[in-house]
Amino acid sequence: FISELFKLQMLTESIMYDCIEYLLRDKTGEESLEYLYRLLRTIGKELDTKANEKE
Repeated sequence: FISELFKLQMLTESIMYDCIEYLLRDKTGEESLEYLYRLLRTIGKELDTKANEKE
């Protein structure tokens, strides 16, 4: 759901990076890692492209 909001430009890159950081903090939660995988698979390319454009 969050990734869809990002695709619609309703959430910023900063918010998405905060979500990724939050999910990485929970090192024992298999559920968190699974959600992180889905999130990066959905928006990872777009985040990477936007980061490269800023450089």
